[in-house]
Amino acid sequence: MARRLVVPPASEPLTLEEAKLHLRVDHDLEDAAILRLIRSAREAAEEATSRTLLPTTWSLRLERWPAPECVDGRLVREIRIEDALLSVVSVSYRDADGVVQVLDPSAYDVDEGPPGRLRPAHSHDWPRVRPGLGAVEVVYTAGYASAELVPASLKDWMLLHVGTHYENREGVVPGVSVAELPGLDGLLSPARWGGYP
Repeated sequence: MARRLVVPPASEPLTLEEAKLHLRVDHDLEDAAILRLIRSAREAAEEATSRTLLPTTWSLRLERWPAPECVDGRLVREIRIEDALLSVVSVSYRDADGVVQVLDPSAYDVDEGPPGRLRPAHSHDWPRVRPGLGAVEVVYTAGYASAELVPASLKDWMLLHVGTHYENREGVVPGVSVAELPGLDGLLSPARWGGYP
């Protein structure tokens, strides 16, 4: 399974003003650097939690439809997306003749999750596919619908990340290693283990 970024988020979970208030910065000289730290903090939080924070469009490519699993007493081929889906843009596959086909949205059911799941509609199976790299592609948008819905603990983690990297701009302070703040990663735990919707 290979996931590829298609459209990045249009904004960040933290505003420049929120970060500057946390940093106690009252000038504009370092706005560009602070904005870069906000983006870095979001990317680090997403990497650590395997969750997209704001609406982002991804492409998930598979070599074939997933193997059948027993769910509710019947065998289904379910595509799992380890994120909270906002929408499925398209599902396409390479048919037996090697021609790319786009499935009609009525051909599959979507559970937004997390994790997000797609199943063939009406108990049917997925169409025949010619296996190979990128034989199946799901383009989807995932994340919280707005910055206001991003959990406070994730925003707090991001602020601590921004603050730590703002104050310690190098990998080491002369003579002392920069250590992670105690308990910093604990703020990410609920998102790692599916504690947030």
